[in-house]
Amino acid sequence: MPLKRRLVLIASPYSLVDPPALYEPGRLDHTPSVNHDSRVFSPIYFCCIPCDTTYTKESASVVSNALLDKTVFVVGLGYVGLPLAEAFSRHLKTIWYRRNQKAVDELNATPGNRIEATTDPSMIKEADFVIIAVPTPVTKAKDPDLKPVESASKIIGQNLKKVAIVVLESTFYPGVTEEIMGPILERESGMKCGRDLFIGYSPERTNPGDEEHSHPNIYKIVSGMDRQTLDTLSELYGLVTNVCQTPDIKIAEAVKVIENVQRDLNIALMNELAMIFARLGLDTDEVLKAAGTKWNFHQYRPGLVGGHCMNQVI
Repeated sequence: MPLKRRLVLIASPYSLVDPPALYEPGRLDHTPSVNHDSRVFSPIYFCCIPCDTTYTKESASVVSNALLDKTVFVVGLGYVGLPLAEAFSRHLKTIWYRRNQKAVDELNATPGNRIEATTDPSMIKEADFVIIAVPTPVTKAKDPDLKPVESASKIIGQNLKKVAIVVLESTFYPGVTEEIMGPILERESGMKCGRDLFIGYSPERTNPGDEEHSHPNIYKIVSGMDRQTLDTLSELYGLVTNVCQTPDIKIAEAVKVIENVQRDLNIALMNELAMIFARLGLDTDEVLKAAGTKWNFHQYRPGLVGGHCMNQVI
């Protein structure tokens, strides 16, 4: 999908009124609407800004141009961080940091690659936006293992330039961004969060290898520590995906938790019901097909549960 068709600014999810109608020439099928329950707009191509400001396509382009001299720095986790870096590299200078020298060398040698891969953390000093996409393991005691995000935050803090925005994408419980990552960044950088540096949270939502639900085809949750940070991050992520803002960071963190829990628990429930139906001699597919005729029945089917970030929230 061409960039020019995805940068029409419509409005902010903070509004409970229909956004102004801004249409793509020749595409009158995108009628603006808002879901009053979720405050998520229909998939019109936009970057979220306050709806009391109306933008034409030309002014939307000017807003986006303010990002063109910025640099994005993505830290870690190849199968999540790399596709995100590739998406940003189509529009902005993008650097990808990993400690794995072999992975870095392979990427830099790839024909057509637009990403500058490095094992040198001092290059963080070039970044206006630093995105953390590190693993989310658990300890033997089944507690969240914060070492990856703590280590990444320490390295970033030691190399961060003033007024940069640091965004956490890894899956953690509500509070990690502001109560763990933020203080480490302050301590290591000697700067003050909210004055010299800024933070946000935008949980990764793509499935590795799933082209149908890649960045251009999904809504991405975006949050920031204040309104200006939120709007700036919305413009940034609006370059590569559709944006849904949340009022604060903890809500965004909780969104990721509930998304994972809902899917995992319901698939597990279907697995147990399928075993019960089998003992009763019932066809699970037929049961689900008939149940699906009810307007509020949620379609879950038996299958594998889990995912690369599921262990943090179950």
